[in-house]
Amino acid sequence: MAGNAAELRNALQAIGFTVDAATIITTEQSIDSVEMLIDTDDTEVDNLCVTVRRPGGNMANPNYTLAAPGDVQAPGVPAMIRDPGCKVSNRAVKNLKLACYYVRHQVRTSRTYTAADITAVHIKEIIPLRDQEDAHTDPDDPPKLEKMAKIRECLENIEHHLQNCLAVTKVPLAYVIRDNVAVPADPDNQYSTKAEEMTNRAPHTSNTYSADNAKVWGIVRAVMYDTDAYAWIKNCSRSKDGRKAFLALQTHYMGVAKSDNILTAAENAMDTTYYTGEKHRFTFENFVTVHRKAHNDIQGIPGHGDIDGRTKVRKLLAGIRTTKLDAAIATIRTRDDLRSDFDKSVDLLKTFITEDKSASSYKIGSMNSGGRGGGRSQHGGRGRGGRGGRDSGRGRSGGCHGG
Repeated sequence: MAGNAAELRNALQAIGFTVDAATIITTEQSIDSVEMLIDTDDTEVDNLCVTVRRPGGNMANPNYTLAAPGDVQAPGVPAMIRDPGCKVSNRAVKNLKLACYYVRHQVRTSRTYTAADITAVHIKEIIPLRDQEDAHTDPDDPPKLEKMAKIRECLENIEHHLQNCLAVTKVPLAYVIRDNVAVPADPDNQYSTKAEEMTNRAPHTSNTYSADNAKVWGIVRAVMYDTDAYAWIKNCSRSKDGRKAFLALQTHYMGVAKSDNILTAAENAMDTTYYTGEKHRFTFENFVTVHRKAHNDIQGIPGHGDIDGRTKVRKLLAGIRTTKLDAAIATIRTRDDLRSDFDKSVDLLKTFITEDKSASSYKIGSMNSGGRGGGRSQHGGRGRGGRGGRDSGRGRSGGCHGG
């Protein structure tokens, strides 16, 4: 896997070191293989480069020469001089730190690496990830479980929390509780984010896994302690096996039977909830929320996965029972980009509803305006244009009191 000293020396020159400096690092300083970079942190890189720049001690004076044995060297030219060291630029120091980080990243994602992989392009690609990790702070622990009826939401909160906490090697702590322990044989361009890749590929065989697993146990215990659920994980206390504890809770409270119940309830919610037009207590937004919650419930079932887009849209349209959206529904059903995209379909339906509201408001406003202008003025009663009209309109004139 690793390159030899010559390959590493070439890599060091490629990221900014001089030939002499690269040679000293791979010979005198014994950094002779790419594996040596794994445990070399930023402080050690700084110390290494200081040593290369100012090694201390003496060395043979290259200007000290004798023409023949017995000759006397010119006065003032010593045989030994102080070792002047080698120039090391700040760019080279920075790039070596990135190179060490790059190799560690390859290790924590179970990827292969060689000295030839250490290029300026590769190491600069991961600068944003390193900066993000340096600035990271773990969030507060999730709240303690208060009601057993909320156990499913509680487990989802724990999983989300672990995705936002970092392990010893700064991969998402959620790697501890992933479904499959074995690292998949997949290409490095399969994942949409670095975090997703690390979660799926961080090894469970590293020397930091035990510490990470114990950290997961501490989080799970804090949430479940002194609840009915704790009985199912109490046996994990001595070993501090967070993975075993979380999966035990997931299996018991999210097992096959319970998963079937969740699936049935979610499908029933989508199939029996109808939108018949905007109502004060049930709007289109409420209708969409019912569907989104059902999608999330189904997606949260272990091993089930999300519903496909076409099914989501089909169930959404099936629940609409108002002719005012017929045109929008027809548009969605005839366009491939809409009938398989739930969010886009919702946006289109909202547009039609908003336009219908605007048209209705305009019509009502026009009717009110016409009524005030003609109807009341004909009776001479409440029009603000003539308060004197009250005498005739409301029977308050003196004539009415006369005989």
